[in-house]
Amino acid sequence: MTFIRKYRTLIIIIMIIVFIAFYTKIFDFEYNKAIKLTYAEQKNNFNHIKIEKQVFSYNNSTTEFLIAYSNKITPDKFFFLLGGFKEGKESIYLLDLEKLCNKGFFVISADYFTSGMDFSNKTDFLFLKSTAVKNQKLIEEYLTHFIETNNITSRENVFTGASLGSFIGIKPVSNMKTYFSHIAFIYSGADINSVLNSKNFLRINNNFLKKSSSYILSLFLSEFDPGNFYKYWENKKALFINGKKDASIPIYNSQKLHDLYNNTTKTVVWDEGVHIGANRKDILKKTLSHLYKWLDL
Repeated sequence: MTFIRKYRTLIIIIMIIVFIAFYTKIFDFEYNKAIKLTYAEQKNNFNHIKIEKQVFSYNNSTTEFLIAYSNKITPDKFFFLLGGFKEGKESIYLLDLEKLCNKGFFVISADYFTSGMDFSNKTDFLFLKSTAVKNQKLIEEYLTHFIETNNITSRENVFTGASLGSFIGIKPVSNMKTYFSHIAFIYSGADINSVLNSKNFLRINNNFLKKSSSYILSLFLSEFDPGNFYKYWENKKALFINGKKDASIPIYNSQKLHDLYNNTTKTVVWDEGVHIGANRKDILKKTLSHLYKWLDL
């Protein structure tokens, strides 16, 4: 009993961690087979666009990328997408690739985690941070390699992070800020703790247990918060698209992100929709139209 009293707090924390790891899917998305059907529908609609899969390894870790470009013109810049969708790199098929590639962009998309894993594969958060951190480094090394091998001299490159993709992608692209002129946050927020406390994450009915679990998780994951990186983007162009009915990214957390990036040339769009997803085609269509307009495509 003396031992239990002495280490009571530690025991409670361990019990919460075990509970989350074994009984909760941390990122329990609502996405289903409709996503793959959307990809299949889109995949064959691109004319004069070549899509290649590239596997990149660094320091014993591997991530897969998809690269799209027009074979009619020589690209001189790139559009990097880290989507918030279950399939990771396959979110490239949701874009109007002809519109982007015909404006001289390489379009690059990546998986969230090393070895081609995505959020839906990771139900054990004890490994979540390590795989995400590895992939952040992989993304930075890959983009550096891509710039060098393709002789990219333009500084008018674009990063688009959708949902949790913005949390994973913000650090590597911020470290490469001199290459980017535009950053787009699609249905994103300022910090992971608020996201974890939202309705769609950590679906635990007990309020105390939910808040305690969220707090512990945020200690692991807070370094991915987009709100930490606003100083890197001073005088850049920034786009924020959010939904007023979004149950995954609370409105106050989105507004906090907008406010932090006041040092940018900022465009803010509030739609009426819920959280973006490949199987929510009406929201996706509106979102992408805002993105293309912002890029003058």
